[in-house]
Amino acid sequence: MYKAFFEFSERPFKLVPDPAYFFLGPSHEEALAHLEFAVRQGEGFTLITGEVGTGKTTLCRRFLENLDKNTEVAYIFNPVLEVLELLKSINEEYGISSTADFPRDLINRLNTFLLEMKARNRRVILLIDEAQNLTAEVLEQLRLLSNLETTRSKLLQIILVGQPELNDLLSSYKLRQLGQRISLSCRLLPLTHLETQQYIIHRISIVSNRSEAIFSTAAMGEIHSFSGGIPRLINTACDRSLLVAFSQNEGHVSGRSARLAVKELRNQQRRHPFRDRFRYSFRNPARFLWIWILLGIGCLALIGLWPCRRCWRLTPHQDRSLLSWLANWLNRSRYHLLFASRYPQHQTLLHRTCRMLGCWRLYPFPLIGVHQIRVPLTRIHHRLRILLSRIRFLTG
Repeated sequence: MYKAFFEFSERPFKLVPDPAYFFLGPSHEEALAHLEFAVRQGEGFTLITGEVGTGKTTLCRRFLENLDKNTEVAYIFNPVLEVLELLKSINEEYGISSTADFPRDLINRLNTFLLEMKARNRRVILLIDEAQNLTAEVLEQLRLLSNLETTRSKLLQIILVGQPELNDLLSSYKLRQLGQRISLSCRLLPLTHLETQQYIIHRISIVSNRSEAIFSTAAMGEIHSFSGGIPRLINTACDRSLLVAFSQNEGHVSGRSARLAVKELRNQQRRHPFRDRFRYSFRNPARFLWIWILLGIGCLALIGLWPCRRCWRLTPHQDRSLLSWLANWLNRSRYHLLFASRYPQHQTLLHRTCRMLGCWRLYPFPLIGVHQIRVPLTRIHHRLRILLSRIRFLTG
C-alpha cells in the first residue's frame, strides 16, 4: 500500500522469518557462533532460548542457509507430537522409511542411516524449533537418540530452540540426565535502544536506495519504548508507522506519526503500559523491593499511630521538629517494650505477626489493655537503632 510511495522494492517489516532481513545483533551473533561451533566440533546437544518474538525462527533459517552440502538436516518446527509421531517425522525429514508402527523399528532404521552418513563423512543434525512444547517423555526419547554414537564421536547432533520455559523443563529432576548433556547454550536478548535504530535502518536499506533517513530519531525512540526491543513488535510498529505517514502524505516517519501508530496498536492489543508494569510489580515483588519496604513501614506506622491520634496535636509552646515530636509521642502514648512470654493472654494478630517476623523481644506498637510502661527519653535512640537493625536484617 505504501511501497510505491516510499519507493520500496517490497515491504521491509513483514512478519515472516526471512533470512535475508536477519539482523546480526550482539546476542544473535553469539547464538549463531554457538551453533556453528557446535556443528564443527560435533557437540551432542545445543540449547538456544529467547522470549517470544526475539527472532529464534529467523536465526534457525539463517543457520540452515549457512550449512554446507555435506550436512543432512531434519528441521522439526511443530514439535507437539508423541514419541512415535516424532520418530516418524525425523525419519521422513531424512528420507528414511517411516512406515513402522513401533519406536524400536524406527530407531533401528535411523541408526542404520546415521552409520551410513558417518561412513561417508557427512554430518547429521536434528533441529527442533519451539522445543518448549515437547513433553518430558519426548525429551527423554531425544536423550536416548543421542546415545546413537561411536566410540569417538556422536552420530546425531541435536539443537533445541525454544522459549525460556524450556530451561525450567530441562532443569527439572526428572530430566537431569538430559540437562547434563547440554554442552552449549545461549539466550537471545531484546535489542537495546541503539540496536533498535540499527535494526530499523538495516531493514530499510535492504528495500530502499534512498540516502535520507525515513524514520526520525524521535520515531525510533517511540517504537523502542513500545516494543521493548522485541523484533516482532518493532516490525509491527514500523509497519503501522509507515502506514500512518503514508495516510498523512508525509515523506518520512516523524515522532508524531510513530506515536499515533503506537497508540493504535495499544488500543488494538489493549496494552496499557502503566497498568502492565503495575501488574508486573505484583508478579515480581523483588524488582520493587524498596517500594514494598516503604509501603510496609508506612502501614506499620499507621497501625501504631492511629490509637494515639490524640497525641498528634501539639501545643503552641512545644517544639514542632520531627525528633521532638517523636520523643513527646513516645513518652505520652501507649508505647511498650514487652516480652512475648509475659502477656500470653494478649497474643493478638499483631503479636503473631511480629513473632513470625522474628521480633521476639521488641513490640513497638501501642497495645490496648496492656500494662503501661513508660519509655525514658534516654532510650529513644537505642530503640530506633534496634528497629533499623531489624529492618536491615529482614530486607537482607
